[in-house]
Amino acid sequence: MHNEEALGLLALRYFQSHGPATEQDLAWWCGLTLTDVRTGIENAKNNLEHFVFEGKTYWFENSENALNSTPEQEVFLLAGFDEYLMGYKDRSLFLNPARASEVCTKNGIFKSVILVDGKVAGTWQRTVKKDQVEVQFNLFQALNAGHKEALEQELARFGGFLGKTLKY
Repeated sequence: MHNEEALGLLALRYFQSHGPATEQDLAWWCGLTLTDVRTGIENAKNNLEHFVFEGKTYWFENSENALNSTPEQEVFLLAGFDEYLMGYKDRSLFLNPARASEVCTKNGIFKSVILVDGKVAGTWQRTVKKDQVEVQFNLFQALNAGHKEALEQELARFGGFLGKTLKY
């Protein structure tokens, strides 16, 4: 495989798993130059689509190739260093910049987050005890009834995974 083909495959795979994302996000994630990233995008263009939002171009997998499914669950509990947060240089599409310091400390430590409809809606932490796990939340917004139910389901899965009772 030639270098340009490899860059194209890298760009395609990144935008399949992280899109919509910018060329700067891809460069930051893989450590390549913007020149190499742009070469990759050019070589993957037939399988990518893009849109411009607030002056930034966001790339994602061509809808003809993508799985057209919507997750049933609208709430997720993510660990602090989850790829959802770590995979992007610019997180403003899913993390309100005014709340960024509540999610990422000055030392670069990412807290565990609650996602609601793909956006960071708060942080959470767990304390593991002998027979149970205590979970505390710092919500940035009130949850509607559907989101509360989805959070309950997510907590039940988490408790089942740990094999412990959850207290929250």
